[in-house]
Amino acid sequence: MINSVIDDRTLHEIYLTPFDIAIRESDPWTMMGAYNKVNGSHACESKILLEDILRDELGYKGLIMSDWSAVVHKTETVRNGLDLEMPGPQARDAEVIQAVQNGDLDESVVDLHARRVLELIDKAVRNKRQVEIDWDAHHALAVKLAEESAVLLKNDGILPLGEKDRIGIIGTFAKEPRFQGGGSSHMNPQKLD
Repeated sequence: MINSVIDDRTLHEIYLTPFDIAIRESDPWTMMGAYNKVNGSHACESKILLEDILRDELGYKGLIMSDWSAVVHKTETVRNGLDLEMPGPQARDAEVIQAVQNGDLDESVVDLHARRVLELIDKAVRNKRQVEIDWDAHHALAVKLAEESAVLLKNDGILPLGEKDRIGIIGTFAKEPRFQGGGSSHMNPQKLD
């Protein structure tokens, strides 16, 4: 598990800027929490990230869901601002019910998260419409972004490797390599050029 230790200034000036822009310019209906830790707390259960920054500072009003299987401590995610664990439902939902029954978690917090899920469903139903997609324009934009974000590293003579040079590949991806992430990153492109 990666723990990204980031000082407050760097967090706000570099990492949070894209979220601030997205919230101000597009008012997204959902946002997704990450797998990793930030400053010692799992992103999906960080009150600082979810409530203090995303909701209070940046003014986000929509639903916050976990990335698939990114929740570690179910009750803490609910207590600290995560609305929806994905995929769901989970066997650990009983943990939240028990926390409410024990008085460890206020039922109004669960109600707030349930309300956000229901509001998202209502929005989706009310806004159901056919959308025309200009695949050529999307493809052209994707190509442009890829070209503009490519980084050329300086080759100090290490590459190409010689026939006798060896490298070690360790871990799961040594047996089952992949060039993408998991889950939704496995996309089939509309065009291959």
